Amino acid sequence: MVPLVAVAAVLAVAGAAVAAAGAIEQGKAAEKLADFESDEARKEAARARAQAAADEQASRARARRFFASQQAAAAKSGLAPVGSPLEVFAESAAEAEIDALSIRAAGGVESARLLRQGAIRKFEGKQEKRASFFKAGATLLGGASRAAGAIAAGGGGGAGGGAA
Repeated sequence: MVPLVAVAAVLAVAGAAVAAAGAIEQGKAAEKLADFESDEARKEAARARAQAAADEQASRARARRFFASQQAAAAKSGLAPVGSPLEVFAESAAEAEIDALSIRAAGGVESARLLRQGAIRKFEGKQEKRASFFKAGATLLGGASRAAGAIAAGGGGGAGGGAA
């Protein structure tokens, strides 16, 4: 007959092994999720850059249409594009270009933020996986300690130890 102490020791080690395997799998899953989220952040950053480029082009197109209509109105009213009207047109064109460049810059900032967020998430996933190995090791050591404690409490590790 197997002593109860031996059964307790085996169960302690087996439980620790299962918990350790679970910890490692949890770490692997966390790393996979972080990799997925990092990839999604990169895709979102690319979308932000593309949207900013489209918005910048749309801003410039609106400005061109506006200036064309203003020049047509000025010509129709007999204003010559010299002096004050020319200065107003030039100033408006400069402001429109600043607006377009601001749109591009905002897209770049958003893209960089998303890329940073993705890199951080990828790092966190690697850290979670690494921590899972330490957790697994600690769990195994705890199980071994409980097994040793059960054996010691049972009166030793002999074949008949603890059967009273």
